[in-house]
Amino acid sequence: MVYELEEGSPPRLIRRQNASDPETMNVLASPDGRRLLVMAWDESRQFNHVRYVDLETGGTIWSRKTQGPDGWSMMRMDPQGQWGAFRNQSQGPTEIVSLANGQTLFEMTGITRMAALSPVAPWCVVPGNNPGSFADTLSLRRMDEPGDAYPLGTDGRLSMDTVAFSRDGQRLAWGCLDGTIVVAEINEVQMAISQFLNSAPHTRQVR
Repeated sequence: MVYELEEGSPPRLIRRQNASDPETMNVLASPDGRRLLVMAWDESRQFNHVRYVDLETGGTIWSRKTQGPDGWSMMRMDPQGQWGAFRNQSQGPTEIVSLANGQTLFEMTGITRMAALSPVAPWCVVPGNNPGSFADTLSLRRMDEPGDAYPLGTDGRLSMDTVAFSRDGQRLAWGCLDGTIVVAEINEVQMAISQFLNSAPHTRQVR
């Protein structure tokens, strides 16, 4: 169910989910609160889909679907609501799409999980290969040229749900399981990357 929340007033029901509706597995709200990126499984028609929904009208702006029992394993949105990322559990690459029309902007092969999307540059943050919702490492990767990964010093084990870019894309933050919060200045990280790209191994950590 979708409710409208207004300070000083009780929640107002906008839309109720019906028994025949697809099973919703994940939902992300746009920064302005006017749209939802919805990941769902339609059992009756045996396909999974990602839909971008206008909350005012309830209409679908665009949708993507895939046949078979495997669901979408990952969905992300940048903090300005410009683009999203999703991947089917067993089919194809991770897709970076424009949220305005659903058009694919980039495809990243070999990326099964993603922690965050930058709003102002073609960068994303990818966790290590640890299963589940935790990670021991993070790496910066380009969405338009997915090749080298640039590891970040995380200072501890972290939760995937805590990784986020600031709205202006200038900072990246994440929370560690010991309670530490780390904030990285992206400009400083990019400067460090440019300094060792041609002179140092790409396994060196950027701090």
